[in-house]
Amino acid sequence: MSGVRLVLADRSATVRSVVRRLLGAFNAIEVVGETDDGQALVELVQRTRPDVLVVDLDLESLGGRDLIERVAEVRRTSIFALIPPLHNDTTRIAFAAHDLGVIAVHPKPDRPGGWADLGKALGNAIVEIGRQSDFRDSGSSQPAATPAIRRALRHVAIGASTGGPGALCGLLGALGGRVGIGIAVVQHIAAGFETVLADWLAAESGLDVAVARDGERLARGTVRLAPAGGHMLLERDGTLVLDRDGAPVNGHSPSVETLFRSLLGHPPGTAAAVQLSGMGSDGAVGLYELRRANFLTIAQDAASCAVYGMPRAAIEMGGATFTLTPAQIGRFLTHASGGG
Repeated sequence: MSGVRLVLADRSATVRSVVRRLLGAFNAIEVVGETDDGQALVELVQRTRPDVLVVDLDLESLGGRDLIERVAEVRRTSIFALIPPLHNDTTRIAFAAHDLGVIAVHPKPDRPGGWADLGKALGNAIVEIGRQSDFRDSGSSQPAATPAIRRALRHVAIGASTGGPGALCGLLGALGGRVGIGIAVVQHIAAGFETVLADWLAAESGLDVAVARDGERLARGTVRLAPAGGHMLLERDGTLVLDRDGAPVNGHSPSVETLFRSLLGHPPGTAAAVQLSGMGSDGAVGLYELRRANFLTIAQDAASCAVYGMPRAAIEMGGATFTLTPAQIGRFLTHASGGG
């Protein structure tokens, strides 16, 4: 795997030093520049041609979406946004810039141990981007035409991680006005960001998107995101169950695996599972078990993934019936549920 070139931008020299030290533990990552200024960042990106940016969007001279747009003009790159706690407006800006390269939004930790966790999450995702670049360079097939099947779908479970917000936006936006299914989502995201994500997805898609409540019935036309700090299960009658006491699964709480496996109690023709962009393999075993039980299973295709880890793990295990782009998945689900 070739090395991943990274530029780091933050107002704080201390933050830059900490992140640089943490990422130094990953041999595949090379920090090729850093700055505290937005305009200097644009010039640095143009000069160093990095693969990845780790950036605070509140920089000197230039920030927010203007900063991301200026960077995208000189080089399209994968962007990890670092957001101070409670900066919801900046978080929305970052989510909305998924089309310009923002693939993940991380809060700046407010406790010492949180920086080590952040460094591990960033490093693993950045290394995966390097592997993905090698995969794409070797040549990947174009996505197939959107398949057309009919099922009596009532519920869909979706799993996502890094790159998930943009993929979810594309999928939900392609569902169309008449949505005959209820959608349960586990998106790996920092605690507190799930409400901002739900509000942004609702505004972008026009759908009823919210953070799930324990005991809530997943109605047709609604999208519910799992809150942080517990697992979400979907019962046969559409009731959402939040398990705050269960141990993490695959290192995650909520876990995609837990949500997917809860569908095994449903009639196969009434439920489907979708694995979107993300780091790691959470959900791969569950998707495989669902396919073996004759459920409809879908994974996002490599070319459209910000990070191909989770879909790749599911595909390599044999868990995906279809491999599609997010927009194709949305249209497919609409047709499969009898709407379109």
